[in-house]
Amino acid sequence: MKNTVPIIEVCVETLEEAMAAEAGGADILELCSNLKQDGLTPDRELVSRVLANVNIPVKLMIRPRPGDFFYDKHDIHQMLRQMESFHSLPVYGFVLGILNQHMLPDMDTIAYLSDCITDKSLCFHKAIDLVSDWEASVQMLTEAPKITAVLSSGLASTALKGLPILEQMHRKFGDRLDIIAAGGIRSEERNFLTQHWSGHWMHGRKILT
Repeated sequence: MKNTVPIIEVCVETLEEAMAAEAGGADILELCSNLKQDGLTPDRELVSRVLANVNIPVKLMIRPRPGDFFYDKHDIHQMLRQMESFHSLPVYGFVLGILNQHMLPDMDTIAYLSDCITDKSLCFHKAIDLVSDWEASVQMLTEAPKITAVLSSGLASTALKGLPILEQMHRKFGDRLDIIAAGGIRSEERNFLTQHWSGHWMHGRKILT
């Protein structure tokens, strides 16, 4: 049994949610729009308002459209323009997920997008749970200098169901990447993971309730 204080990341889509999450004890925010569609890129006005009203780090979702994570040239150009538009703002980093035709992380596109980043990090989101080989995929991500974190439910519908894979992922790669558990985490699940998982980063929209 461990007793590590978890790092709590809350997914929000409004200024009110962001301020409530900070007041409720969040350590970091992931700001998105359209969470009913699993999160899209927020607009710059919202990002600016959130940054002006919270004091904890803020990550931004970079996802130009709902649906799959196979992006064409138009999508990639849109992602690049979105990242460039936020570059002057004091955001902590960006969250994205891009797959290639082999159901592996599209490292060429990730490298291309990384070129526009200087002081910001990248988190590869739950697209990791769709890959054909999670170990090979996470190994590839460790070799991308701007990627510092992977968000995963352990290839399952919830973090608790995916706990065996999350445990393997953290034990094998946790010294090189922040492995962030996500998926159906509320206070009860958060407390369970705090005691039974060797990792300590956790993410959710309702993780404080």
